[in-house]
Amino acid sequence: VDDSSSPSRGDWGGVELNRSGTAESQLSHVYFRYARNGIRVGDVFSSPSGVVYTNTFEDIWVDQSSDNGFLVREGAVTLERLRSTKNGQRGVELQDGNDGNGFVARAIIRNSEISGNGGSNTSYAGLLAQSFGDGAAFTEVSNSTISGNSIGIQMESPPIPVSILGNEITNSSSHGILINSQLTRIDL
Repeated sequence: VDDSSSPSRGDWGGVELNRSGTAESQLSHVYFRYARNGIRVGDVFSSPSGVVYTNTFEDIWVDQSSDNGFLVREGAVTLERLRSTKNGQRGVELQDGNDGNGFVARAIIRNSEISGNGGSNTSYAGLLAQSFGDGAAFTEVSNSTISGNSIGIQMESPPIPVSILGNEITNSSSHGILINSQLTRIDL
C-alpha cells in the first residue's frame, strides 16, 4: 500500500507459513498492517500431525487486520514481544482442527501487547484458544499487557496445563480471563 492510497482492513491476505516445511521459519522485527490475517502458521492437514516451530517469532507488530492478527492452526509457536493491535476479530487465535491425531495447538506468549482487538463483539478475544479436536491452549502468557479487548484471554477446554502470570489485563468489555473446561469454568 503506497502513501497515496487509503488502506483498509483486508487489503491483502497476509503471510502464511503452512506445512511442516516451514517449521524452521524465522520472523523478527516486522510490521504487518491491513491484512486479512496478519500471519497464519501451521496446517490443518499436515502429516505428521501439527507443525512445531523451532524458532521464536519476535518483535512482530500486527495491526488493523480484518480477521486475526496471528492465527495458529495445528501448530505450536513461541511469540516474544508481539504487538497485536486493533484487529477486527482476535489478536491471536489458536485452532486445533484435526480430531484424534493427538496434536494440541499451543502458544507461549511473553512480553507482548494485545490490545483493542474485536471491538465490542463479545464473540472475540485478545487471545483465543479454540478446541475443535484434540485441543488448543496458551501454555504460557506472561509479562504482557492485554487491554481493551472484549475478552482478554479465552480458552475452550484446554487439554494441557496453562500458566497466566505477571500480566496486566485491563478494560475488557466482557471478561478479563474466561476458561471453559469439561471439569470447571473459571470466570475472572
